[in-house]
Amino acid sequence: MKRSILTFSLLFATFFAFAQQDAYYNFAIGARAGSSKYTCGITAKTFVAEKSAIEAIVAPYKTGLSAALLFEQHQTLFRRKEFQFYYGGGGHFSKNEEYQNWTTLRSGNVSYTQVNHSIGFDLVLGLEYKFLSIPLAVSLDIRPLVEFSKNNVYSFGLDQGLGIKLAF
Repeated sequence: MKRSILTFSLLFATFFAFAQQDAYYNFAIGARAGSSKYTCGITAKTFVAEKSAIEAIVAPYKTGLSAALLFEQHQTLFRRKEFQFYYGGGGHFSKNEEYQNWTTLRSGNVSYTQVNHSIGFDLVLGLEYKFLSIPLAVSLDIRPLVEFSKNNVYSFGLDQGLGIKLAF
């Protein structure tokens, strides 16, 4: 878990260094409330070009961690720079540990840990408003996703989210 957080931190520090000065804003960090408890977490976004951004979302997932990395294209709405429409895609990774108990007649309870990994692909479609007078951005998005886990098991999901970020 520490390695994943360190990797995402280094990745965003790199992207922040290359962010364009005439972008919507350079860097934002905040919180995202998703439609499931597994997509509520910390979000960070940086612009790598005037209308292109990369966003990472890190959230607790059961007893593990879920992380998503999204590439987004921004378009101005209503001819006002503070209103943005964005779309894009990316992927996510989740890891969780499940503790299970087995009872045997001779030795009592035996506990073991099963670690589950899954990967998936995400699309994103959203609206964002950046306040001009204060460094705050509010976003509303929808993320259709497909997730693959071991034994060829896959699932589809639709996640709606509200994000509040400090934008610099």
